[in-house]
Amino acid sequence: MNTIRSILLGAAVLLGLYLVFVLGPAIGSFFTVFGRRKVTPLYQLDMTHGYLTPYREELLTAADRLEAVPHTEVRMTAADGAVLAADWYDRGSSVTVIMVHGFSADKLTNFAVQADLLVRDGYNVLLPENRAHARSGGKRSTMGIYEQYDVLAWTEYASGTLGSRQIVMYGMSMGCTAVSYASDKLDADKVRALVLDCGYTSPWEQMRDDMRKWHVPNLLLMPHLRLLGRLVLKTDIRTPVTDSLNKCRIPALFIHGTDDHSVLFERGQTNYRSCASGKQALFVEGADHTVSCLRGGDTALHTLMTFIDRNTERGTDHNASNASNEKL
Repeated sequence: MNTIRSILLGAAVLLGLYLVFVLGPAIGSFFTVFGRRKVTPLYQLDMTHGYLTPYREELLTAADRLEAVPHTEVRMTAADGAVLAADWYDRGSSVTVIMVHGFSADKLTNFAVQADLLVRDGYNVLLPENRAHARSGGKRSTMGIYEQYDVLAWTEYASGTLGSRQIVMYGMSMGCTAVSYASDKLDADKVRALVLDCGYTSPWEQMRDDMRKWHVPNLLLMPHLRLLGRLVLKTDIRTPVTDSLNKCRIPALFIHGTDDHSVLFERGQTNYRSCASGKQALFVEGADHTVSCLRGGDTALHTLMTFIDRNTERGTDHNASNASNEKL
């Protein structure tokens, strides 16, 4: 009898340890990451320290210019019923650049400088707010998994409701991952170019990288997170974007900073190497997360605009196969 009690006590202790140190943290982490995000608008963001500090005035000036341009709020219902919001800058062009922001990020924090430049150059710009962010509905932000289908929906909205003949998809961080997941499903007759800026290879890989960075033991946690992904999101969070990129037919510009502390530079390199379409790399020396076009200055912005020009009706080369790569 004492032996049975000892076994039961030991089992209870092990179960308690498992619940406290493995399952509990896994569930907490999962619903924290894959939940609705709190977004701090650019104008309220503290940029007195951190990697955005050197670009504070540039971002705010560009945002002020952009906000002064007449634009409207548009809304679209996603496939799962979530109502998504976006700002629409109609410049009368047949080309629209759709700019998909990152995880917990404000769209202007990610895109103020690039969007301002595009609008001033005469392009239409559509700035969506991702599901479970800011004005957009949805209970869960899914690190690019559901967002890939929102990317497809925004493309159809732009070509149908907004009347855009040619589309450029520009994704940043999580937005980049969403566009990468969608890259083999996008209509190449409508979407003429992809700009893929500092995206990760999969939600699973990014979460594992983050845990390593924060010195969190992940050997036991990661399988549970993957299982929760299957149960809650009905998908495998380990599925890499490279599965889609190696079937992509749309010209792509890959952007990544070599000193990215959020998404490892090597993840961007992996995505670049996997892409089957005509591709170009803009790898900016010393740039941290999301600021490659800012760190690279006029040269990086010129590379971006030239790529977009070349692959839309402004240029004659709509295939852009393996254009020259740049490392700034």
